[in-house]
Amino acid sequence: MKNSPLDRDAKYTIALIANRHAIDPKRHYRKEERKPQNTPKLFQVGTVMSTSAEFYSSRLKRKEQRPNLAEEILSDERLNPYLKRKFSELQQDFKQKGRKALKKQQGQKTPKWKKQAGVKRSKKSR
Repeated sequence: MKNSPLDRDAKYTIALIANRHAIDPKRHYRKEERKPQNTPKLFQVGTVMSTSAEFYSSRLKRKEQRPNLAEEILSDERLNPYLKRKFSELQQDFKQKGRKALKKQQGQKTPKWKKQAGVKRSKKSR
């Protein structure tokens, strides 16, 4: 398998796939084992080709086709109300609580073992 170039569109596509659980609330995806910041070493992005049997059933018209996955998801009419509502909820929370409160809340979400892993313990004298 050839290694694809890691350009901006590829980074957005990988980030969307890693965070696909936040895009559609009615679908459940298994949790990813890897962190979304770490891009895979080898990956390929392709184009889905439809057959002649799918001409009327599940084919995207030329006007509906977008150059990348991010634009295709943002242009979806079913998801726009949900994405706008979630974005406005996040903005309202940010305005009400402020930046310090959100950082404090994010600090509380980290498990204790992860907090303690960063702290180096001193060796006891023998």
